[in-house]
This record gives sequence, structure tokens and C-alpha cells, in this order.
Amino acid sequence: MLVIPKILESQFLIESDLNYEWEKEHCRMYYIEYINDKLSHALWQLNHKSTVGLATALAEWILWRLSLSSNNPFIQEFNEIEAMWAGLISKDYIFDSLYKGKKDSDKVMGPLWVTLKCMEDVRFSYIEGKIFINEKLSALAAIARLVTPESQFFDNWIANCIKKAIVLFPAEYDRAECNDPSERYNSSHELPIPREFFFDFDFDYLTANVNKLLTDFISSLDYTVNDFLNPPEVMINNGYVGTPYIYTGR
Repeated sequence: MLVIPKILESQFLIESDLNYEWEKEHCRMYYIEYINDKLSHALWQLNHKSTVGLATALAEWILWRLSLSSNNPFIQEFNEIEAMWAGLISKDYIFDSLYKGKKDSDKVMGPLWVTLKCMEDVRFSYIEGKIFINEKLSALAAIARLVTPESQFFDNWIANCIKKAIVLFPAEYDRAECNDPSERYNSSHELPIPREFFFDFDFDYLTANVNKLLTDFISSLDYTVNDFLNPPEVMINNGYVGTPYIYTGR
């Protein structure tokens, strides 16, 4: 079970009202139409796992904000996020499910719908190795910024994440030159990334005990209660190499 990151434990973030307007039409606007060219250009520089990690961090940021402000635990939604973090070790952990929610005019459920629809696309793109894996991150970032009462706090956080990731986890191809949407990329060789990389401003991937963080995280998972995690037998049948739910190092 995920616990709230320290960066989001601020009383201001927890207790502030959701002071934005939301209409049902906003669901389509953010999910289908929203584009941030500057952010997209920056995201082209990230490899697949860091792109998926940032998407997952954005989704979790949104979930904590909506959950705390509405007193809704969103257990299934957090389970989905937990599985995506496991997927940064190996995407074989992820059960690729379909989101069946409906567009909503409520200021909690509407942004939640956009978030989960975007994550459905990110998850599918990651599992399939699609080149244009970053397409929905602009919308996720926009929703996360919308629900955050202090936008500069959010801007500083995401800028820090992207800056670190570009240096440590650069893309191995130029997506701007990829014109064939049917192209696929195998990200299995990319380094795994712990959740702490995104939620700790001072996290240093090169000096941190990443193996321990990933070992502890994997050992905390329970696929019997999280439907978004594949059982070991499914992982093995899908070609997973190693022992599921035991991390053996980078």
C-alpha cells in the first residue's frame, strides 16, 4: 500500500479547498485536445521508463490531492498506481486493464476520469513499446497543476523531475524524427527507477541505495489484493526471466 510522499504532506495541500471550476466538457478538453508543446519537447528527451515514472508520479500527485480533499480513499486507483511503480522494474508486473469510468462534471470525479484515462493510454503504450509514449503527459501535468493550490510549488517539482531525468535517463532515439506510429521500442534494458526519485527533491540516483529501495518495494506488494498486478504464473507464462516479486538487483 502506498503512503503519502513527504513532499505532499503539507497541511496547505491537504486542507485547501479545490478552488477550480469543472464542467463535463473539460474531460474531453484535457484528455483529447490539451497540448503543451514546450513540455512535450522536454519529454521527448526522456527514455521510456522515466517517462512512465513521471506519468505515474503525476497521477499519484493528483490522486492524493483529490483523495485528501474529498475523504475518498480511492483504493483501486492507488492500486493501479502501485502496479505502475512495479512496472518500472519490469512491465511484466502490470496487468493491462481497461478503465470503465464515465466523464463527470464533478470537480473530483472529472479530473480523476482524465487522470485514469491518460494512465490507461500510458500503460498500453509502455507495454506495447509505442514510440509516442509521452502523448498524455501534458494532460496529466495540466490536471496536477490545476488541483494544486500553489502552482509554483508544482512547477518547481516537475521541472526538477525532468531536469534530473534528462541527465540520468535520456531517450535512446529522437522521437521528433519518428514518423511511423507502428514503430516499437524495447525498454527492458533501461534502468529501473524507484518512486523516491520523483518525490524527493534531493534524491541522488547515483549514490542512493536503489537496490534496497526496489527490493523493499517489491517485497511489499501483494498481487492477491491488487488486481492491477499480474500473478507470478502469468508473469512466467509471459516470458518473465527471474523469480517474480523478488528483486535481484540492477
